[in-house]
Amino acid sequence: TIQFKRSSVPGFAPAALADGEMAINLVDAILFVGTSAGIKSIELNNSMPAHLADADPHAQYATDAEVMALIAAAAMPVGAAIPFFGGTVHTGYLKANGAAMSRTSYADLFAEIGTSYGAGDGSTTFNLPDSRGEFMRGWDDARGIDSGRSLGTWQADAIKSHTHYWRVASVSAVSGVGYPNIAGGNKGDNTAYLTTSSGGSETRPRNLAVQFLIKY
Repeated sequence: TIQFKRSSVPGFAPAALADGEMAINLVDAILFVGTSAGIKSIELNNSMPAHLADADPHAQYATDAEVMALIAAAAMPVGAAIPFFGGTVHTGYLKANGAAMSRTSYADLFAEIGTSYGAGDGSTTFNLPDSRGEFMRGWDDARGIDSGRSLGTWQADAIKSHTHYWRVASVSAVSGVGYPNIAGGNKGDNTAYLTTSSGGSETRPRNLAVQFLIKY
């Protein structure tokens, strides 16, 4: 959530702003943005392009890219994952591909997910979730439908336990009668048999391949 403060006092400038917090001076048309590096300001008037073109780089002012990054960061919490239909990885996101990442360079993300998806080298890195080829399932969290699992654990494919029966009535008087696709017999003897297996290498619904990105 973006927190805004407003002022109609000429010359107003906030003494402090938290990271992602904003304030605006309505008289002087200046927007102040709190960042991890301190407060940056933007002049909201037509002289801004010429002002930024001066020799002085004016490092105290936030660029368009920095403002957009701050807005994006406020809209999506660190650790959130999104399905993305493009192949580009945009600023502020990483591929959820199980890669080992620095615990210091990505400290905010590490604080959120820790080693739930892998401890990396055990000291300086941690692993991202690996969403490649996987379906997402909501964590049971004591509901009792998919119990016994902790957040971030992987689960293999499975089919719910069930049976199939194929019973052939006794026709022993007729010799040489074949029953294709019945494992274990070739004529009826009133015994239950199992059908032979068929299908692919996994159980899956119809699906669409997308790329999952995680916010850092």
